[in-house]
Amino acid sequence: MNADTPIDWAALAAELGIRSGISSHDAAKALARLIGDVRLAASVDFYVGAYADSTVECTSSLSAGAELARLALRPRAAIERCCTIYKNHPGRRRRVAVELLRTIADESVIPWIDEFLNDPDEYIQSCGASALQELIFADLIEPEQVEPFLAQFDRHPNAGVRHVADEIRKHREWVAGLSRDDDATPAE
Repeated sequence: MNADTPIDWAALAAELGIRSGISSHDAAKALARLIGDVRLAASVDFYVGAYADSTVECTSSLSAGAELARLALRPRAAIERCCTIYKNHPGRRRRVAVELLRTIADESVIPWIDEFLNDPDEYIQSCGASALQELIFADLIEPEQVEPFLAQFDRHPNAGVRHVADEIRKHREWVAGLSRDDDATPAE
């Protein structure tokens, strides 16, 4: 698709099977289709390289470019690329990939949480737990989906993972308080 060609949003929605109740997940699917999986994977590589490759000096423009890429990355291809880097690269690259994954994750990351928690790297353990926290904070998953992990987080030897469990509980209490406040507000 040429950058000067208008996007046929109606055709794109039909192609993706989107009819109503549009979500940010649907928008991410559309973005992924427009950008393409190859460019999304290259964007993840750019971000990871900007922060993990010690041979690259992270200048302000490189940092700005990496952050721009991070904010645009939520499509599944980007998530899968992060997981591939985590599985196949050593050291800092895998850490940065999981750190990025934490901020771009969707519900497809849930099966990876156990693997992150069992990783020998405490930073990856904490980022993996934080990915679940980000999903609940962003309303991308239902609270019930977090429940099986909380006891596991509580028993985890990493204090950072246990802290995430506390933060998730505080968030749930806060949301429950908002719901009670809404129920107590008289109708006009």
